[in-house]
Amino acid sequence: MNDREQSEMVEVYLRKLARELSDVPRRTRADLLDDVRGHIAEAWETSPDKSPQALQAILARLGAPEELARQEREGLRASEPAWRGADWLAVLAIVLTAAVWPVGIALVWLLPRWGKRDKAIATALPLIGLLLPAPLLRALLPNLQGSGAIALGEWLAQVGFWCAPQIAAVLLALRQRPRTRWGLVLGVVGLALVLVVVVVSSGTWLPAVHGIMAGGPAEVTVEVQPLP
Repeated sequence: MNDREQSEMVEVYLRKLARELSDVPRRTRADLLDDVRGHIAEAWETSPDKSPQALQAILARLGAPEELARQEREGLRASEPAWRGADWLAVLAIVLTAAVWPVGIALVWLLPRWGKRDKAIATALPLIGLLLPAPLLRALLPNLQGSGAIALGEWLAQVGFWCAPQIAAVLLALRQRPRTRWGLVLGVVGLALVLVVVVVSSGTWLPAVHGIMAGGPAEVTVEVQPLP
């Protein structure tokens, strides 16, 4: 077995292990991969048999990547306190994003718990929620005017203002690394709050829309453009 074949087999094993450890802190994951690589190299150097079967036996003694990753996670949970300072900061960032969006997002960008893409999405969502409702209403219902248009526009503005930061907070709760149980709980709570806001605020526009559908009193007027 030549060096290239040996290296390919080892890298395949290490890539599988790295995928299984994707939710482990980056530095811890890198240290473990280095340790495993060193152990494989040492065992291979001292092995009199240089066949693929011998290398496969070395990897088998280490255990399947899934099992090795599970043991590493259990070791991390046993060696760390249930709540760390980083956890409290992450909770604070998520809650502030939902309640005081600019402050929460500023804290999010300072923490390493999220990737740049997730941070950018969480930053953009509230801005979209504030700026999109009016253009969206005009694009979808260009001829809608009167009280129905006002009610529907106010509802979209409320949903954008209140729900967009909540959705950003849910994203942060579910996308943090490493993932945590309390992150899942915060995500579920955030989604429930979004649903409550949508249901409660829908009372401001449903009657007007019902009037449009039923052809009732003209609290709402629709302009009809003449055909050319």
